[in-house]
Amino acid sequence: MKWTLKAVLIIISAPLANGSKVRTCNATKVKPLQGEAIKRVSIYWYIDSLLFLTAFITWMMEQLLQLAGVANPSAFVQLINSGFTIGANTELIPEATDALYSNVTVVDGKSGDTAFPFGKMKPLATVGEYDICTGTFSRKILAQLVEMILDDCSNNLFPLIFFAGDNIVGVPDGMGAYLLDDETVRVVVNSESYGPLDFESRPYYVNGGSVSFTGSHIQYVDYDRFRLSNLMESNAPAAKAFKSSGSAIVTSYNLRGQLVGKRNATGPTETGAHDSNVDINGNYVVVSTPSKADWLMQSLCSAHLEIRHQWGPGIGVEDTLFMANEEWIRYTNNNDVIGLPAHVVDLKTKTSYAVGAFSLGGFEKIVELNPQHEQYVIFSLAGYNGPFGNTFPLAAKNAMGKRDDGTNYLWANDIHPARIYVGVKGKMEDGTLFRKKGSM
Repeated sequence: MKWTLKAVLIIISAPLANGSKVRTCNATKVKPLQGEAIKRVSIYWYIDSLLFLTAFITWMMEQLLQLAGVANPSAFVQLINSGFTIGANTELIPEATDALYSNVTVVDGKSGDTAFPFGKMKPLATVGEYDICTGTFSRKILAQLVEMILDDCSNNLFPLIFFAGDNIVGVPDGMGAYLLDDETVRVVVNSESYGPLDFESRPYYVNGGSVSFTGSHIQYVDYDRFRLSNLMESNAPAAKAFKSSGSAIVTSYNLRGQLVGKRNATGPTETGAHDSNVDINGNYVVVSTPSKADWLMQSLCSAHLEIRHQWGPGIGVEDTLFMANEEWIRYTNNNDVIGLPAHVVDLKTKTSYAVGAFSLGGFEKIVELNPQHEQYVIFSLAGYNGPFGNTFPLAAKNAMGKRDDGTNYLWANDIHPARIYVGVKGKMEDGTLFRKKGSM
């Protein structure tokens, strides 16, 4: 196996060394890799040279799926055949009309009726597609892969090839687009995912890579502005305009203004807890525990992009923000939960702040309204989930005292009146001056 892979590697790299043209990531040639393996066999790669190996991976996946009883694995391996690259998929989920009323034959993994009455559609990115140019598919990973092929060919080779890139996580629920620079359109996408309460998504890492989240992700995908502007006039997939992607969050703060830290698996997390997952003492109180990460970012829902000064010079937020909110959760029977904060991401610094100013009841959507004044910001909130599907917050509330009319508070499930919050720029909710670090 070791020598077979050596031969395959040399055969693949030979036409590249002779100047053959293949698609590159941003037309950038990967520099010669370093290490003992490369000292013995000097190979010049393009990252996309690994895509030649996907034919073998596709065959292996088809065999495994057939052994698992999957009658038609072609839809699953379609992304493998396309290289899994972001924007490679050209098949659509939306339909011009329901299949019941269309003459288009329903085929698994293919578009339905695409005769849209008001214009054409193309997918820009599809859940499950991989970024093979950036993310964890880095030069370091590539170097490790080459060394494994040339040296000991460890048993970790297959998963390294297959899972090396960062993929688009679903389900998309809220997005926005803005000009990152004169040549780049950045699309920010929120995924509504439920971690161990349903199916765990791959973890993402924050705060220097020391802490991990499963559940919902906030990701970005960058596209070449010129190519994107001409995308609908050609038959090319969005992959032709794709530049890079990544996580929109690399630094994360909790409600206390602390950097989120690792979860204590044997007791309370006294510093740096992810507030929605714990009680006031730091004990983990969600009904299910992540198996792949420290914390659960639960059900970020209907996120919204707020552009700096979108209402006019000086009017509106002072930074370009992406606003999301943990929508619902399932707790164990604990009266001391903290609740569900909003999460606001400063897109320039890729910093996420847990926000308690809107209360901690969990919401469907938070959007900025036009304050028509430079000194203020206004946000509108909408929600429907009530007290997280649990009755114990009601008992805890009544234990603190009755309503103004002398009666008990009532179960408010599915009742969330519309709310508008007005803030003064530069000040906290209690009127004190804004504390920049770790606060929002």
